[in-house]
Amino acid sequence: KQLEQQLIHAQKMESIGLLAAGIAHEVGNPLTSISSVVQVIQRTTQDEFTQEKLELIKSQVTRISRIIRDLVNFSRRSSYEIQLTDVNERLHGAVEIVRVGKKAKEVAFHVEMSKAIPRLPLVPDQIEQVFINILINAVDAIHANSVIVSSARREITVKSLIRSEDLVITIHDTGGGISEEHLPKIFEPFFTTKKVGEGTGLGLWVSYGIVKSFQGNIDVESIAGEGTTFTISLPLHSELQ
Repeated sequence: KQLEQQLIHAQKMESIGLLAAGIAHEVGNPLTSISSVVQVIQRTTQDEFTQEKLELIKSQVTRISRIIRDLVNFSRRSSYEIQLTDVNERLHGAVEIVRVGKKAKEVAFHVEMSKAIPRLPLVPDQIEQVFINILINAVDAIHANSVIVSSARREITVKSLIRSEDLVITIHDTGGGISEEHLPKIFEPFFTTKKVGEGTGLGLWVSYGIVKSFQGNIDVESIAGEGTTFTISLPLHSELQ
């Protein structure tokens, strides 16, 4: 049954990839037209207010294009090829994908990335999948407790830094936390506290396996009612496999 669920998930991702590619084509053409019209108007007006609003339109068109591109790239089948990877870039891409979700609209994302982080030998889309899985769980945790979590406290803080011989990524949310009863089980396959149809219980299990395959560690600290912090540690010095 476990292999069957993995196959179903793989087929779902393939379907998402096909849909994303179609959406990228259908949305890309109108966006190109909008961008062209904006540029034409910019060249024909000197009005400061109009120029300001046109720049806003251009920035949003660029943002939509980037989101679609990131979604297409993420949903493509993994090459499983280890290559030197910019972890900050992948982390930023994951945040951009997750923050456009409906549940994330009222969540404030705070991102602090160290500029001193070197490229690491990883499978780029796999490490990005880890970040997306954890970020989605963080958004779900806040959304599930939105009644008791005030709007001022609906926050996700993402950090990357170097600690000793490791690259450390922390993802902290201000959701309802994980109970002591459930905490030891969260990396088990098919374990989930979400309602039927809202989660497969595979996200954290898959993430754990991916991080371990890169000789890294993934840990979690949580206090019920106060929030959760996931910490991913990746060795700075490892051989390309």
